[in-house]
Amino acid sequence: MADMVNNDVCFQTKDNRRFRLRAAAIIIENGCVLFATNDIDLGVFKKYRNQGIGNILMQVAEDIARRYADTVIIGVGLHRDYGAAQRMYVKRGYIPDGSGLWYQGRQLDPYAEMKNDDEAVLYMYKKLS
Repeated sequence: MADMVNNDVCFQTKDNRRFRLRAAAIIIENGCVLFATNDIDLGVFKKYRNQGIGNILMQVAEDIARRYADTVIIGVGLHRDYGAAQRMYVKRGYIPDGSGLWYQGRQLDPYAEMKNDDEAVLYMYKKLS
């Protein structure tokens, strides 16, 4: 169960754990809700990982997005530190949007040089039902 308190999304899990997610910007464009890395960072502190919290956060974000659009677009980092997030997004039904690799907010041309840092992003989308 989630609700908005000030600009935060507050929710409680089935086992009564309470969480608060600071709401940043939700961008609505052409019927899609965009969650871009520069606008919203989804992260779980290490001591709380592997407990399904990231999945809960995504469910809450998708529930809110569903009020405004039928599609969510996210940008996910590509280096190994994003491996768990990449797997979670795929399990949640996100697929690459086909636009290729983006770096520093720009779509890269084939064979372009870049650094494997937090600015390297693959955009994925999910149709909400």
